[in-house]
Order: sequence, then structure tokens, then C-alpha cells
Amino acid sequence: MKKKYFVLLLVAIILFGCTKETPDLKTDDCLPELFLPWIVNTSAFEMNASFSQSGKEFYYSVADPYQNYNAIVSVKQGKRIWRNPEVVSFSGVYSDFDPFLTYNENRLYFCSRRPLQEGLDKTNDANIWFVQKDNDRWGKPQALNTNINSEFDEYYISVSRNGSIYFSSTRPGGVGSWDIYFSQDQDSTVKNIGKPVNSAYREWDPFIAEDESFIIFTSDRQGGFGGGDLYISYKNDNGEWAVLKI
Repeated sequence: MKKKYFVLLLVAIILFGCTKETPDLKTDDCLPELFLPWIVNTSAFEMNASFSQSGKEFYYSVADPYQNYNAIVSVKQGKRIWRNPEVVSFSGVYSDFDPFLTYNENRLYFCSRRPLQEGLDKTNDANIWFVQKDNDRWGKPQALNTNINSEFDEYYISVSRNGSIYFSSTRPGGVGSWDIYFSQDQDSTVKNIGKPVNSAYREWDPFIAEDESFIIFTSDRQGGFGGGDLYISYKNDNGEWAVLKI
């Protein structure tokens, strides 16, 4: 009943947000602008998103007012306007978040606290899952194997064009308490990306370039502008990550 209430509440928040008038935005090209205000950006808590290659399909996470549950929502562009957001077919029961659509758009990765085994209500840690598209429909969610998932939290996955996987995890043995890891694919050995990307502080939400030439991520290390800042690092000719830029 609680989960059904969350889904209904989430739909209500989305539809309520769509009825608002679009606020005026500054036109300065140097300033960030809200994406689809009152359609995607509403009074709810929206986070971590992924565009399709065409830019006409957008997946993102929406949380309930208390941020206890999350669902993955999609919005598509019609012939003239963007359609209303909808909770995707595989989400809305468990807490799902951090969607990432692959470059061929046939697979969507996401994080979830849904149970790894049937019969359980949920897991205590976040794991990485995926759904495969078949005949323009998303299939049944499948968890990545224990090579990627651990008994600790795994968050925001990003995948290069050749299938290399980057994600953040709170597993022990890293440079800090929350590090970025990578693997050539879901069956290969997982490695800590190391310094200078990881630090004694927390690093999370990586975005890897399609050719792995640069990585953008969030960190709360010292020297930033706020509690969590975006950093970028470029890979040099030796395959090493260069000094960070904020």
C-alpha cells in the first residue's frame, strides 16, 4: 500500500508540475538554464538524467517529498512539443534512480534498492541493474553480477561507446570513502580509477566520454565552490588521467 501511494503521489507531482506556467529565463548563453521547467523541473526533487542520442528522449529520477523513494521517469518530444512525463514500465514499485541510456539506446542501466532475490522487500544497499529494449519495450530488470555489485552501495553508472563501465561505490579499500571504479565490461576485473580523480574525500556521479577521453564527476574535496563540485579530467597519451579542472 505504501509503494502504491508513492506511485500515485509521484504521478500527481509530475502532472501538477506540468500545469504551471513557464517562468522567464535569462538569455545569456554563458548561464545555465532550466531544462523544460514545470515539465521536468518541478517542485519535486529531480536528479541524475540521461538523454537519447537524438536528444528527443530524456530519462531522469524523481523522489517523493521525503526522498525515501525514487522512480525513473521518461519524457519524449512529440512533433511540436514535449509530452508529459511518465514513470517507465519497470519502475515505480521499488526505489530506482540514476538512469543511463547506452549509445545504441537498446539498454538502460539504473541503480535500485530492489531485492536481488525474489521474496525480499528490498536490499539495504544500492546495486546496478539494466533493462534491455525489445520491440520498443523495456524488458525485465536484471542485476549486474557480483563482479560489479557488492554488499556496499554502487551508484551512477556511465558506459563508453565500447562498453567500458564507470561507476561510484562505497566499497572499502579505495582512496577515500566513496570512489569511482571502472571495468572494461561487466565481466572484467573492477579497478579503482585512482588519483588524481579519486581523493581522500568523496567522488561520485561519473560521466565518461564516449571515447573515454575525459571524465566529469562530482567531489566534495577541498578547494571547490560548494559542498559538491563538478570536476573534469582528460586522459593523456599514456592513458593516465591528468590534473583536474574545476
